[in-house]
Amino acid sequence: MQQLCVSLTSLTRTLTTLQETLQETPNQETPKPAEASSASNTPASSDDFGVDAKAIEQQSTQLQGQFQQILANLNSCDLPPTVEMRLRPLQTESHRRLRLLGIEAIRLRTAKQATTLAKVQSQLSGHLAQLIQFADAMAKEVCSLDEQTNADSDADDGHE
Repeated sequence: MQQLCVSLTSLTRTLTTLQETLQETPNQETPKPAEASSASNTPASSDDFGVDAKAIEQQSTQLQGQFQQILANLNSCDLPPTVEMRLRPLQTESHRRLRLLGIEAIRLRTAKQATTLAKVQSQLSGHLAQLIQFADAMAKEVCSLDEQTNADSDADDGHE
C-alpha cells in the first residue's frame, strides 16, 4: 500500500511539473523571427511559437503508462469496499482526462496559428489541473488508508 501511495504522490508531482512547463511556455502571437523569415511559404508550427509540443506529447504518453501501472496496482490491492467506491469515479475521470490530454498534445503539435496554440494550451492546462486534483484525492485516500493500517499494526504490537 505504501508503494501505491508513493506512486500516486509521484504522479501528482509529475502532473504539476508538466503544468508548470506548459505555463512557462511563451505564448507568442507571431512565430520567432528566424523561422518566419526563413520560409515564407511554409506554415507555422508549434515549434515556431516556442512550444516543445513533441516533448509534451511524449510526457502525456508516459503519464498514461504511469497511470495504467497505478491502476493495475490498485486493482491488486485488497481495498475496503468503501474506499474502492470513492476511488472508482476518480480513476474513471482520471483515465478520461489522460486520454483527452493525449489528444490535446497531438493538437498542440499540429497547431499552425497562435490562436489555436493558445486555445490548446488552455485546454491542456485545464486537463492537467483536473488530473492533479484527481491524483491528489486518490493519493490522500490511499495514503490515509496506509497510515491507518500502520497505526492499527502498531496498536496490535503494543497489546501483545
